[in-house]
Amino acid sequence: MAQRHVKFLTTLLSLNTQQQAQATTIFTNQYTANASVQSTLRTDRKNLKTAIQSNDATAMSQDATQIGTLTAQITLNDAQASAQFYQLLNSTQQTQWTQYQGVGAARGRRFQ
Repeated sequence: MAQRHVKFLTTLLSLNTQQQAQATTIFTNQYTANASVQSTLRTDRKNLKTAIQSNDATAMSQDATQIGTLTAQITLNDAQASAQFYQLLNSTQQTQWTQYQGVGAARGRRFQ
């Protein structure tokens, strides 16, 4: 997944070989960190569904809180990876990336 992401970014921003290697490391670390969180998140969403069906207010509260915490962790992982990636870009690439993110955000897409 990280390699596809870097390939796309290379096309978009004309990344050099060193930037590609660094970006691959950054996004591999991001995806690895998010994978375990995603697994727990899936479980907590199933638990929330069960709590809803049994009208267990305590479990709903606990599950919702845990889902919020995990979602925040994914958001933080994504933001940290984006910040690391942004720092390795030159000023022209930073401008291109900023413009691209604006277009994606306007269409409701999330990009790193």
